[in-house]
Amino acid sequence: MVDQAEAKIVQEVFTRYANKESVTAILNDLNVREMKTKRWHTRTGKLKGGKAFNRNAIYTLLKNRVYLGEVFYGDTWQEGAHESIVDRDLWSKVAALLELRSRRGETRAPSDEGSIFMLRGVMFGSDGRAMSPWLSSAYKGRKYAYYIPQKEIAEGAGASGLPRLQAANLNDQVWLSLRQLLSTPEQLLAHLPKPLIESPEFDLSLVVKRLINLEGLSEELFPVHQKRLVTQLIDRVTVHADRLDIDFSLEGLMDLILELLADRPELVRTYRQLYSLARSHGL
Repeated sequence: MVDQAEAKIVQEVFTRYANKESVTAILNDLNVREMKTKRWHTRTGKLKGGKAFNRNAIYTLLKNRVYLGEVFYGDTWQEGAHESIVDRDLWSKVAALLELRSRRGETRAPSDEGSIFMLRGVMFGSDGRAMSPWLSSAYKGRKYAYYIPQKEIAEGAGASGLPRLQAANLNDQVWLSLRQLLSTPEQLLAHLPKPLIESPEFDLSLVVKRLINLEGLSEELFPVHQKRLVTQLIDRVTVHADRLDIDFSLEGLMDLILELLADRPELVRTYRQLYSLARSHGL
């Protein structure tokens, strides 16, 4: 049976994205209204979901064929017995926009501003509003880059109770946190679906080795490649008055693992199937 409250949110997100509203705008509105992600129980009875939306949750929702009335069986999506929430025309329109976004992301030339604001789109205040990139006018040939709470832009300095953050310092802090996790990736991998990591076909030692090797090379990466890695793995950075909370993207982590195993196509195929199956069951 369709959960009408969930269906209403899903239809709203699909419709707004199809109308070319930005993910940031959709996200800000959902969080201001205190909308939450779908809640469900795993096979072991553990309650999942029910959290504030983030960018990864939005994109995962927009790509979830379950809402089209399909189920993942074997290694393909097939027509399911449950009622669809999104009609095929709306799905196709959203899928086309996502594909266009993907192609633009691959071909867009990097810029200095893009590199300094590598966390654009994932920075949020504890009030749920996005932190806006802000570049000062040049002073003695130098520009200063910050993330500023949107409430302060609207109401003035100090209105949010949150700090303005220097983009360069923030990049360094997030990059360091990311490198620390990659150097001891077992903690990060433990968040992947259990049907994947507990499968006898999942070579944990190989995956750990590849991630550690990547961390060892991270200092040699050009800024554009560092930005890609951060964009891939960082799902959300929440700014509080006295701390930062960094959430990592499991979808991004899985994509990275598959990239690092490109020389083992049989593992890539198996891991992708196991991961897709687990996600289709809400794990």
